Amino acid sequence: MLALRALRIVLIRDEMWPPMLRQRVQEISDELNRGGTPEQTINSLDMQSSRRLAERILHLYADCQNISAGTGDRM
Repeated sequence: MLALRALRIVLIRDEMWPPMLRQRVQEISDELNRGGTPEQTINSLDMQSSRRLAERILHLYADCQNISAGTGDRM
């Protein structure tokens, strides 16, 4: 759930994202919303699936932070 909150903060500035990041966001968003709300989907996942999803979200968050700070590669 903490990863989801971090992602929501970064989503505010999506206009500056490279296409590859937008695609990753859409994939994660689709996965999060497949079971109703993101919270419902997360609550329905087993521990291993929750960790994998959190890792994907946090990796995306870090990539967005790097790009917004000017330290990341343009994907």
